[in-house]
Amino acid sequence: MLDLAGPDTILFGHSYGGLITLGLAPWQAPAALILYEPPGPAARSGRRGRHPPYEKLVAEGDYAQALEFCLRNFLRMPDEAIEAFSASPMWAARASMAPTWVHEPRAIDGFGDDLDRFAWITCPTLLVTGELSPPLLLETSQRLQGAMPEARLVHIPGHAHEAYLTAPAVLAEEIRRFIE
Repeated sequence: MLDLAGPDTILFGHSYGGLITLGLAPWQAPAALILYEPPGPAARSGRRGRHPPYEKLVAEGDYAQALEFCLRNFLRMPDEAIEAFSASPMWAARASMAPTWVHEPRAIDGFGDDLDRFAWITCPTLLVTGELSPPLLLETSQRLQGAMPEARLVHIPGHAHEAYLTAPAVLAEEIRRFIE
């Protein structure tokens, strides 16, 4: 895709997509990066033994329970946030995507602890976090900001990991400012 898009490409990666974007950078650096809460080392702590129950829920087709399990055990969202999310119109769509996430937690766990290895990425980088996101997602962005010399961190006030859905105009404005 970078070959098709050309040398002025700015890559945007949200969550797991942010890890994919970081993983691509050593092979073909874009003109700039925008990373919205890529999960990292903190996201995997305390997950030992939690993959099989999640995978079992997905295999059984219980996608709503799988999503709830993922939010509680992998993202460590508080119960009240999960309850509010489950009552939202987005819940059914997100639950239907549970089978696509089966391999993501294992890939995140294999990503490694050393975020300083990205210090050589000198292209302009915007790290975006939601003010209400789980601390484990905020930590990775903060650590990447410290490691990457051209990284800038911005917070979307009053929103969390899904601000691209809950505050698209605010996120778009942050991206526009960064690109300019």
